[in-house]
Amino acid sequence: MPTTDPRRRSFAPGDVLHRRGEVGGVVHVVRAGEVRVLRDLGDRQVSVGLVGPGGLVGEDGLVGPTYTTTAVAVESTETLALDTVTFEAMVTEDPTLAVRLVRALVEKLDAAHERVALLARPGAARLAETLARLASTIGRPDPEGIVIPRRLRELAREVGLDEPALGEASMVLVRERLLRVRKHGIVVPDARRMYDFVKAADAVPSTIRGATSVRTDGA
Repeated sequence: MPTTDPRRRSFAPGDVLHRRGEVGGVVHVVRAGEVRVLRDLGDRQVSVGLVGPGGLVGEDGLVGPTYTTTAVAVESTETLALDTVTFEAMVTEDPTLAVRLVRALVEKLDAAHERVALLARPGAARLAETLARLASTIGRPDPEGIVIPRRLRELAREVGLDEPALGEASMVLVRERLLRVRKHGIVVPDARRMYDFVKAADAVPSTIRGATSVRTDGA
C-alpha cells in the first residue's frame, strides 16, 4: 500500500519556508515552483536570489545554529525537506553529490556577494546595472535598442527599492537617455552606456551622490 513521503512539503505563494534567526537543521530540495531568498541589509530586507527546481534552500541552517536568511515561496512550491542527519548521509554515500553541492554553494555565495555589492550602490546605479544585465541575458533586439520583457514595477524587489525610489531612479535614467519605458517592455537604447553610467556612479564620492546627475555622454 503506497505511503506518503513525510519529507515532501507543499507551500502556497507567500508561505515562509524558514525565517532568519530560526534554529536550522533542515534543507529543502526544490522539486517544483520557485523560492525567493531574502537577507537583511541594514533596516531593509532584500532579495539575494531565486531558487528553482533542483536547487537547495536553507543550507545556511546546516552550517550554523540558525538560518541567516529568510525563504519565501514565490509560487506554489513543492520541496523535499531533509534534516541534517539525512542530508549528511546522502553526501557521505555519494561523493559526486558532495562535489556538486560544494560547486553549487560556491556559485550561490558568489552570486550573493555580487547581489550585496549591487545593493550598496545608489538607486539609479542599482537599476542601471540590473537593466544592463537583463539586456544581455533576456533582452531581444529592437529598432530602438534592446527590449527587456519586464515591467519596472517587477524590478522593485530585485533592485532593493520601494516603488517611489524605483520611480526616482528610473527618471534619472530616462533623463540621461539610457532608458525608455514602453507598453511592451523596457527599452535599453545602449547597454554599453548603461554600464558606463554604473562605473561613473561608482566613481562619485558617496557624500555628493544624488546632488548631481552622472553623465556618460561627455556633456
